[in-house]
Amino acid sequence: MKSPNKIKISLITALFAAIIAIAFYYGQRAENSGHGELIADKTVSKTNAEKRVEELRNVLSSDVAGNKNSLDVENVNMHTSETGMVNPFQHIPMTRRGLNLEDDPFLPRSRAEQDWLDRHGYPNALQYSEYQAASDQQLQQAADAGDELAKTYLNSRKLLQGDKDAEITMLREGALGNSFALELVSSAIAHDDPVEGYALSRVVDMSGNFAIAQARDLFFPGASSLTIAQRTEAENRARAYLQLFKEYRRETEGPGATFFDPRPTDDG
Repeated sequence: MKSPNKIKISLITALFAAIIAIAFYYGQRAENSGHGELIADKTVSKTNAEKRVEELRNVLSSDVAGNKNSLDVENVNMHTSETGMVNPFQHIPMTRRGLNLEDDPFLPRSRAEQDWLDRHGYPNALQYSEYQAASDQQLQQAADAGDELAKTYLNSRKLLQGDKDAEITMLREGALGNSFALELVSSAIAHDDPVEGYALSRVVDMSGNFAIAQARDLFFPGASSLTIAQRTEAENRARAYLQLFKEYRRETEGPGATFFDPRPTDDG
């Protein structure tokens, strides 16, 4: 088993690098997200850049047909799947309804913020404790029973072992609104490629979880040591990634789908 620090440069890093090429080629292009413009570099081959971007789009879009956001959850975890698989976490509530603010590991300050965390795949206090301590077999059984959080935790473990398919799956989840999955990918990649990890964490930020900025240097290795040039590169990547994720979500959920969902900041 490979340690997090020994994970090789991932497939998604190589594929995402193509996004940067096309972003620099087109240059000064205003984006729908309103997060600024991308800088031009006329030396980039348009044909090659477009080809690589299309490769990534194909990876993300391979399951577009019939794929829907799975983050609409009920208060109690699913007991069984259509095949009769029993969820070992069926005793754990799947949302934060009725749970205290004070016990939550993601520090919500209101019911609205609790609902936001539920919408975006973040585990509640009970899930956070039990899923982290669960065996791979338990997580697999829960995932087979339709438990999306168990699937995220299991794929995060596979990612740390160098599983590229697990990484792609988590990025798909992130594109469909699972900010927790995207944070896990970002943190894992940051060990070997802090620029890439920082860029993905900025996608989480720009899609609505502004609180991540307060803890980025603590939870994303190498973020505090990035040079100005590296941070600029990461910001350019993040804007390109955000646009691609938005396109993927619209292809999956329809033209009215939105990617920006700001995390509530008040205490009401």
